[in-house]
Amino acid sequence: MNREEFLHRLRQALEGNVSSTVIRENIRYYDNYISEEIKKGASEEDVIAEIGDPRLIAKTIEDTSEDAVDPLRGAYEEADTRSGSSYEQEPFGGRSTVHYYDLNKWYWKLLFGLAVVLILFLVIAVITGIFSLIVPLIFPVLFVCCIIYFIKSITRR
Repeated sequence: MNREEFLHRLRQALEGNVSSTVIRENIRYYDNYISEEIKKGASEEDVIAEIGDPRLIAKTIEDTSEDAVDPLRGAYEEADTRSGSSYEQEPFGGRSTVHYYDLNKWYWKLLFGLAVVLILFLVIAVITGIFSLIVPLIFPVLFVCCIIYFIKSITRR
């Protein structure tokens, strides 16, 4: 494959998947890269073989490009705008990440058990602290309420 075929296949693989600016930048980059390597003494076919398959390069460019066009996302956006609702883009360029943590190890179970015990201890400490503040106030308040009740009942007679 020669330079023109390589650049043509790369352009075809990128068209419709990324913006024209990204296509121009990458075509220019690979054209310059091939020219520089030829100036260094390498043959055109060897340089292109070293670069690799233009479709694979195009896929890598699509995956790393921030303005890559996702055909399914475009269909959803069109459907949402027709229905009157808005479409929010996911964070980090639409790529969601899922992290999996294996919690089946004994030390994770121990840590989880200690965390539960600590939380229960804190809840009980807060509740007993609240009661320790309220209990000394309950008896005087009840005593005052009883006195007021007796005074009102005596004055009604």
